[in-house]
Amino acid sequence: MKLIVTPRLLIRDFMPQDDEELYEYLSDPEVTRFEPYEPFSREKARFEARARALNGSFRAVALIDPEVPGHLRAPGVHECEPMRLGRLIGNLYVEPGPFDSYELGYVFNRAFWGHGYACESARALMGELFRGGAHRIYAECATGNERSWRLMERLGMRREGLKRSCVAFRRDGEGRPIWWDAYMYAILRDEWREGQ
Repeated sequence: MKLIVTPRLLIRDFMPQDDEELYEYLSDPEVTRFEPYEPFSREKARFEARARALNGSFRAVALIDPEVPGHLRAPGVHECEPMRLGRLIGNLYVEPGPFDSYELGYVFNRAFWGHGYACESARALMGELFRGGAHRIYAECATGNERSWRLMERLGMRREGLKRSCVAFRRDGEGRPIWWDAYMYAILRDEWREGQ
């Protein structure tokens, strides 16, 4: 298992045992407000933790546990045996696309918003992707999701455009789709290097 360590966080594989902490944040309607799914039940979280443990596109973000051995706390990338490493506070999503591009996504427990954890973990993962040969990293969010697009800007991404009425994850009381506009953001490897 590849483990990315930042000063405060561990970015690791998901494990089936993450189900309770996954439920804690994915059952929150405010957290899932802009996501393509409804708040999770405990049963759905149990299933999802197992599924994510098999899906390398999802990366768990956990606080560094003081019990983690010192050599695994040094910032960088480490190989280690799967084990329980810190309290799960959110997740990153990264999906390879064409032409050495990657889509980035993130969802975090609301109790940990406003502490810079999403930025710290996304920056570390993006750095690994660019060092590994990525040419471009991109992300999208609903225009109403200001926390998300402000995070993308803090990560050095630039707004590339606006997609009008491009997604409808919810329906109104009469069953009609509620359409959202979305911002598109991206950063190129050369831009990343200049900003570091």
